[in-house]
Amino acid sequence: MKNAFKFNLSLSIFLVLILLSTSIYAASLPNKVLPFMSKGPDVVEVQKALNKTGAKLTVDGVYGNATKNAVLNFQKKYSSLTHDGIYGPATKAALEKALASGSSGGNTSPQVPTGKVAYLTFDDGPSTKVTPRILKTLNDNNIKATFFILGNMAEKNPSLVKQIKANGHSIGNHTYSHDYNYVYANMNNFLGEVDKTDRIFKNILGNNFNSKLFRFPGGSFESKKAPYRTAIKARGYNYYDWNALNGDSEGLNIPASKLMSRIKETTKGKKEVIILMHDASTKSTTADALPEIIKYLKGQGYTFKTLNQ
Repeated sequence: MKNAFKFNLSLSIFLVLILLSTSIYAASLPNKVLPFMSKGPDVVEVQKALNKTGAKLTVDGVYGNATKNAVLNFQKKYSSLTHDGIYGPATKAALEKALASGSSGGNTSPQVPTGKVAYLTFDDGPSTKVTPRILKTLNDNNIKATFFILGNMAEKNPSLVKQIKANGHSIGNHTYSHDYNYVYANMNNFLGEVDKTDRIFKNILGNNFNSKLFRFPGGSFESKKAPYRTAIKARGYNYYDWNALNGDSEGLNIPASKLMSRIKETTKGKKEVIILMHDASTKSTTADALPEIIKYLKGQGYTFKTLNQ
């Protein structure tokens, strides 16, 4: 009888230990909404739990952009969750379920790499009206892009140039004025604008900044630009045109739906796309359309990269 009692007691203790071990996150994950940029031990527990589902967060207790993006990526694996990057009770329940099952959560298979690459490029900025909205969307989606900046716009908005660089985006030279009649009047004008813009970049970002990315105003396509193509390569620059676009240069205030249609038309059947868009002050609908453009490209199997120097 004593042996049976000892056995039953040991079994009970064993079962309790199992229950405790499987409910550790149920006890520690906060059952409340955590505001963006909140701090503290609740955030630490969420970060630890997300890392157990495959995220690679620094566990610092700060609900910043990295944690928000990790929450958003986790939520996207569940059709029942609101995909907003905000941790709350519903996300807590799904996270606990994923931890209990030892999975990364959700009911979708990991995306199979397709080899399709999209290079998002933005010309003629930065502008205070449009560029910050584009930067926010890129940051929310953890995407890096390439900005071909005008020297005169960099002079007007140095803080935005710094923000573009700080966010990990590539910066390219797009001449100083973008004035076709002046830039392409002669070689001295052309190279003078390139050099002037380069000096402005260094004044803003430091003498060690040395971008060798270039985009010709209007592209490099015409045969009359052959001498300019030769000259820019001799200066050590790599220049890039585009093979897809959103059509935001084809008019003013083009509806976001039409910009989306042009993306679908011009990317169709292409494995690698360099997409021309603009972040000048008159291109607010580009910022409007960008979230949907990114969503569409992801759905088509594209990954995102910046252009190489």
